[in-house]
Amino acid sequence: MTRVNKKGLNTVIKSGIIVTLGLVVALIFFKPVNSSPGEVYVIVNSSLSNISLEDIKKAYKGEISKIQGKDIKLYEPPLDSPAKKMFIEKFLGLDLESYRKIWLVKLMGGHPIPKVAKEDEIIKNVSSQEGAIGYVPIPAQEDSVKVIAIK
Repeated sequence: MTRVNKKGLNTVIKSGIIVTLGLVVALIFFKPVNSSPGEVYVIVNSSLSNISLEDIKKAYKGEISKIQGKDIKLYEPPLDSPAKKMFIEKFLGLDLESYRKIWLVKLMGGHPIPKVAKEDEIIKNVSSQEGAIGYVPIPAQEDSVKVIAIK
């Protein structure tokens, strides 16, 4: 017959209870960041007050470099982001390869290309830079950006 170490058993039980309580708290209080899958939020610096969806499309297709007299600064998430794929395919109506070709030609011509950044960096940069535009899978909670949901 094996003897059970009560102190060790109590430690294991307490650890299990703590882990279980932690999971319960996480399930109750934390919801997914993107609670509505399939949405992308275009964020625009407040300096671009009258920007249209068509202006945004033209900017990301490399067709224009200024809006309302301001130089455009484009931001986008990394290549592996589902938001990037959705934005390019659904909003711009392009496949990823066509989109990449547009910006390769622009780059070779000496034009600035969209800067790749993490979601929080995109929000920070767009909110602080005049003429900046970006898109993220979560709505930005910044007063200095205009948010447009794309479904």
